[in-house]
Amino acid sequence: MLAAGLSLLGLTHWRFVAVQTNSMVPTFNAGDALLITSDRTATIQQGDIITYRSQNDPQMTISHRVVSVLGDSIITAGDAQKIHDPSVSQSQIVGHAVAVAPRLGIIITWLHTPYGLAAALYGPAAILCGTELWRVRKQLQLPVYSIG
Repeated sequence: MLAAGLSLLGLTHWRFVAVQTNSMVPTFNAGDALLITSDRTATIQQGDIITYRSQNDPQMTISHRVVSVLGDSIITAGDAQKIHDPSVSQSQIVGHAVAVAPRLGIIITWLHTPYGLAAALYGPAAILCGTELWRVRKQLQLPVYSIG
């Protein structure tokens, strides 16, 4: 839904990613969300926070700070870690972090579960149906009976 809204606004190069670990504490925490831009014209510099695809698992993304840029090779590390990550190539980069939304990652992660997806899809429909039934009942002025 959010992606569709951003697309309508012409902001398709922006997206939220949920933070899963505390590797970047104190900059951001697990459960936060990062707003990243996939603008390919931006230059990556030391100190930037980038999101990139893991070499071991392309489905997994990692958001860490750039420690150094050596040609096409980028070295990153989590703020809470002393060890540098394996070098990252330009092709692995998903985007640059531009903002942190505290705790929003919890909601994003939940929406990717079956219960969260069902709530997002059926919740508004249930509310709409409930309010319409309430409106119709009020118009008909039917008595309300309670059981028990």
